[in-house]
Amino acid sequence: MASTLNRLLSPGTIGCLKLRNRIVLPPMVRSYATPDGMVTRKMVDHYAARAKGGVGMVMIEATSVHPSGKGWHQGVVIDHDKYIPGLNDLTEAVKSWGSRIAVQLHHAGRQTSSVITGMPIVAPSTVPCRVMGGLPRELTTAEVGELVEAFAQAARRAKAAGFDAVEVHGAHGYLVGQFFSPNTNRRTDKYGGDVNGRTTFAVEIIRRTRELVGPNFPIIVRMNATDLVAGGLELDESQQIARILQAAGADALNISVGTYEARLNPDNGSAMGIAAMYVPRGHLVAYAAQIKSQVKIPVITVGSITPAMGEEILKQGKADFIAMGRQLLADPELPNKLMRNDPASIRPCIRCNEFCSGKVPTGVRCSVNAEVGFESYGLKPVFKQKKVLIVGGGPAAMEAARVAAIRGHKVVLYEKNSQLGGHLVEGTVP
Repeated sequence: MASTLNRLLSPGTIGCLKLRNRIVLPPMVRSYATPDGMVTRKMVDHYAARAKGGVGMVMIEATSVHPSGKGWHQGVVIDHDKYIPGLNDLTEAVKSWGSRIAVQLHHAGRQTSSVITGMPIVAPSTVPCRVMGGLPRELTTAEVGELVEAFAQAARRAKAAGFDAVEVHGAHGYLVGQFFSPNTNRRTDKYGGDVNGRTTFAVEIIRRTRELVGPNFPIIVRMNATDLVAGGLELDESQQIARILQAAGADALNISVGTYEARLNPDNGSAMGIAAMYVPRGHLVAYAAQIKSQVKIPVITVGSITPAMGEEILKQGKADFIAMGRQLLADPELPNKLMRNDPASIRPCIRCNEFCSGKVPTGVRCSVNAEVGFESYGLKPVFKQKKVLIVGGGPAAMEAARVAAIRGHKVVLYEKNSQLGGHLVEGTVP
């Protein structure tokens, strides 16, 4: 397998930053931080496990740059220098395994609640979110400038904490994306109007960030190719935005689709790019290819992409890096297994979305990898080997057998039926 994945497993460059391969762990909210946004050991060990698994770059989840923009409880925060030491613990742990690490800078805008922020909801315009509810207050021109500075100062802190790059979150209907979209940006000042005006907020963030972090620190922008909502951003304008962001100094673009309101469409199986199991794999690659056709900077694509698909995408020039989110929850060792030509041992993501996107408020888990969120525990060898009998071949029993064997016990598993899987066997019929 490794010999057939020459492009995927080859080094790649974003700005002046070299990655050991072209597999990227994209930002996915984990809710492992403390209630006030501090990094925890649980969070450090979780991301370090993905770095140990061989991924080229770890991009940590949406991290709040301003108190008004916090999107969820136990989200990571970077709006004050007091957060730098904890974030440095995280960057050192990840980089010790050879991975690069970036942080996604985030403001939720209208896609949050005063219950979470303790503040009034703010947005480009007074257009409520049909999912979150609440009428946002329109930011004044001066306040928009203050938020530009908040993003840039967060990037300064990220560099001080040891991050190798930052990503400005301009996708999925959050604040920067709200400025991009004609559906949510009805402003008449310099931050509104045509596509150039609606991109001004992001352009100012990039330029002010560059002033603070210098020329050799990559700035990535995550953006929607389409919002998947009526009156929202569409591909023709997103292509224009991509060119504007490149001219402003962005070093790479990370392409996705959708907003919170896209979830309200029952025909949409991929709101915010999180594909259900019935959605074809690689469903967002065509969007990334369309954006890539407009720019010279690297483009990252995502969307249930298998390693073999990723290799073809790169060879065909449709993207420059392949993001694998849920798959690296299911098996953080995927890159290493590919390198040693052992694809058969990769634990596949089944795209159930039950414990990753479905458990964001309480802490992300994984239905096929019980270690997610518990990486700090580790599996230590036993002092004395025992004979272990496990009766039943359902998922829990098989996991118990696997863990006991890894720890050094002699395990025998009995199942009365001819097939392992327990109730999953009949559960696969639909």
